Amino acid sequence: DEWQKKANMSRNRWFHCVEAVNGKIYAMGSMNGDNGWDSGVEEYDLQNNQWIKKKDMPTGRSCSASAVLDGKIFLIGGWKLFVSFADVYSYDSVKDEWERKADLPFVSDSGAACVANGKIYYMGGSSVGGGMSPTPRVVEYDPVLNKWTKKTDMPIARIGHRAAMVNGKIYVIGGHSQQGTVSVIDVYDPQRDEWIEQIEIPEPRSWFASAVINNKVYLIGGSPLCDGWALPCQKALSLVEEFTPKGSFSVSPQEKLSTTWGSIKFSR
Repeated sequence: DEWQKKANMSRNRWFHCVEAVNGKIYAMGSMNGDNGWDSGVEEYDLQNNQWIKKKDMPTGRSCSASAVLDGKIFLIGGWKLFVSFADVYSYDSVKDEWERKADLPFVSDSGAACVANGKIYYMGGSSVGGGMSPTPRVVEYDPVLNKWTKKTDMPIARIGHRAAMVNGKIYVIGGHSQQGTVSVIDVYDPQRDEWIEQIEIPEPRSWFASAVINNKVYLIGGSPLCDGWALPCQKALSLVEEFTPKGSFSVSPQEKLSTTWGSIKFSR
């Protein structure tokens, strides 16, 4: 339960994507103060504690969603100059190559992506540009057919949220809607295509980082004060929380999930 300083990235990044595959970490794209919308990709080597430049993304962008499927990183949608994208690319880290895949059925940025049962689920996002109009949309990507299929909408429209798969269910966490920061997790059963539960969050937040390790979800940083648009988030958090789903799932509304939250820790 300690933080350790590592090598800095080669450039400043904001609203970028980060994924781990084949034992390496990849940082992709961003909106930053150096050169606008960035298409740069770099690989972090854990053994040597260094970042290595890789092939640029086809188009510079920020606010994309990303997921790892079949050993490749998928980059989904995104935003540049108040224009949202529908295009989807996969990155092969072994070949250092990008490949165009089937577009989303709509333009979108600031959504969340997650892999379950060999398919990618893209949830929420905005079609206006820069996260100005949250939507509840859910679509599923089949890599065999290279096709997106509409699924049941989320109970709450969101942007700036995260999605995590634990024990076959997808947890859509945080973010904000037109009404402000969302204080609940929505739980989705991809096999039934049903939303089955809502769980309260101790510290509601948007635009945070997340990771799943040993069936526990870690929420890192973010902002607790968003008013329904992407940029006016008036406070940043150093807060780290650990969320552990427990118990059996049921589509019956009478049976609640048993869940626990780890101790809240601040880094001053």
